Amino acid sequence: MGRNCRLRLIHGLAQAFQRRGLPRADDRQRCGNAAEETTAGLLALGVLHQTTLPYSPYQNAKQETFWARIEGRVMAMLEGETNLTLELLNQAIHAWIEREYHHAHHSEIGGTPLKRYLAGPDVRRECPSSDALRAAFRIDVTRTQRRSDGTVSLAGTRFEIPLAYRHLQRVRLRYAGWDLSRVDLIDANSDVVLCPL
Repeated sequence: MGRNCRLRLIHGLAQAFQRRGLPRADDRQRCGNAAEETTAGLLALGVLHQTTLPYSPYQNAKQETFWARIEGRVMAMLEGETNLTLELLNQAIHAWIEREYHHAHHSEIGGTPLKRYLAGPDVRRECPSSDALRAAFRIDVTRTQRRSDGTVSLAGTRFEIPLAYRHLQRVRLRYAGWDLSRVDLIDANSDVVLCPL
């Protein structure tokens, strides 16, 4: 999964969490090979991430049915649009979900998704702040510090280790693959952020 795709996935997840609350399990996206940042973020937020079993397409039936409806309804509405952009497509899908999908009767659940959601028990948790969400969806890596100049290499970019930490042979870093402007040096024992690089 490319950097932009991972960024969009995390952005969408964060928006969903901020809008609907923090779930206990990630039932929305059952996938086999999620990006490392997604898996790390869900773990950090205490959201159970369930992956599909290999060669078990029946586990994705809910998602496949949902995408079939998007293709059949939303794409048909946009068929004559000559200037179709990703932003316009996202707006159209969002409008369709909020105004039609959530209010349409579903025979499998015996009502509308919105009424079913509101009638059920509220087990969601308070969503953390935007900064906390951004901090959660990052991965940890370990690098060997170059003794000659006190730097480490990460995704083809060199970062200088502050003088106070030059004694460390191996350093633990936390970052998101799409944003090297925020790379933190992490204490390997306490998991505390020591400083930004």
